[in-house]
Amino acid sequence: MKKKIITFTVFLLILVVGFYSCEKPSKTGLKDTKWKLEGIMNVQTGDLKKLEPKDCEECYTFTFNTNTTARGYTVLNEMFISDLNPFSIWGTKIGEEGDAGICYDALVSVKSYTFYKCELKLFYDNNSKYLLYKQVNL
Repeated sequence: MKKKIITFTVFLLILVVGFYSCEKPSKTGLKDTKWKLEGIMNVQTGDLKKLEPKDCEECYTFTFNTNTTARGYTVLNEMFISDLNPFSIWGTKIGEEGDAGICYDALVSVKSYTFYKCELKLFYDNNSKYLLYKQVNL
């Protein structure tokens, strides 16, 4: 019986750790959260295109300083989200490397977004694609 209780307790701990494995956005929004691009998701096919370079820590990231404004980076350039509704972003793609031009073109085409738990989705191209961001620790 003791063995069953220990096994059950370990199982519950694994579930709890898995459920809380990332920091959730606060109930009030995105403020003080950081996000890194996983890739570009095609809604119809479910294919995820990962962008190069993949080994760059700050590339393709956004850090929200309020619920609707953020500062981020492609590969070489800084980007600023000045509002989420309607989505408003500014920056440049001058001298970009890797797939940063693809990311920039998608960002300036974003029409809507969603976030839930550890995922931020920025939709573009008539909602047929989205930039998939995962939350990371600050």
